[in-house]
Amino acid sequence: MMVIFIGAIVLLLFILIVMLFELREPIKEMQQGRSVRSELLYDVETRTLTLGERYILTTFRYRSLNHCLFEYLYHNPGRKIERDELEKEVLRGRDVNLVKVADSMGFRCELRRILFTADRDSITFHPEKLSNHNGVVKIT
Repeated sequence: MMVIFIGAIVLLLFILIVMLFELREPIKEMQQGRSVRSELLYDVETRTLTLGERYILTTFRYRSLNHCLFEYLYHNPGRKIERDELEKEVLRGRDVNLVKVADSMGFRCELRRILFTADRDSITFHPEKLSNHNGVVKIT
């Protein structure tokens, strides 16, 4: 019984050491002035949206309104989508403020401003604007 306990502690210490070494790489990159590519990557299977393969922006709950809405916008980039179309394809009777929907999906501050254009009756998702953006993007 004691051997199993000691083995578990050794395994946990090994995992901790590996994690610490993995964390050192992003810190080294930041110290060396390397930047993270500013592209959005969406994994349909895990419903996870990452920034530059490294930073998780959000993970959607399966079949939630935010999940369905984001996937619809993601598959229609750069296209102004009217409320009527969203009502038919995604909303189905749910009252949603299109101006605030990007924030509720997890896009905050400047990231929301860069990626979405919205008014009362339409919304457009602009992922290409992020890769064209020069400078720092505040995401929280």
